[in-house]
Amino acid sequence: MKKLTDQEIIDRLIARDNQVTEWFFYTKCQPLFSKIIFRIFDGAIEYAELVGMVYDDLMRNDSKKLRQFQFRSTLTQYIKVVANNLAMQKKDEVIENVSKDYLYEQRGGQLGDANSVSDSSLASSSGEVTTHDDYSGEGYDSTARIQAQMDLENLFAMMSNKRYVYVLRKLMIEGMDPSELAKEMEVTVDNLYNIKRRAMKELTHVALKDIDIYVNVYKN
Repeated sequence: MKKLTDQEIIDRLIARDNQVTEWFFYTKCQPLFSKIIFRIFDGAIEYAELVGMVYDDLMRNDSKKLRQFQFRSTLTQYIKVVANNLAMQKKDEVIENVSKDYLYEQRGGQLGDANSVSDSSLASSSGEVTTHDDYSGEGYDSTARIQAQMDLENLFAMMSNKRYVYVLRKLMIEGMDPSELAKEMEVTVDNLYNIKRRAMKELTHVALKDIDIYVNVYKN
């Protein structure tokens, strides 16, 4: 993809250009969003869920916030302010929902039932790249999905806890049913989700380290 100016990026986002939208949110903004997930949400929210939240906020009311950008900073800096403000507003709600899910699990909910699993968990265990309807249009093409899986595998290789890797691979890439995986691992489904949450935190740590290495290499 050729280098785009901030104005061109905004124009294409407003026009629902899938290629630019995917690149901007999943490549350009990845370091920023990954840090928000770790520092504000403490790993309790998944990447695609944060993208959906920020995208909805930017595109609401005929893309009002995008159209309000006045080029007094870079577009990335502007998105940083918008995303951080939104994250702080949503933090308590997200943490509360995670806590409610956990309490539901502990009180004997039928966690193998799709109704008992949070939207983000269903999204990550589907084996597909998660997108918001308005965001994705017809969805990512197969090349993007393959690249996303390759990126995940690269991060998995850097994780020290192979049990975490196994759980994430089964749920996020292979799309294995949580109840079947729990049975295979001889744990309860609620314990499986606890393992997954811890695994996501380690994955976030690894991703942030990988981003820092990448940035330092290109600075030198």
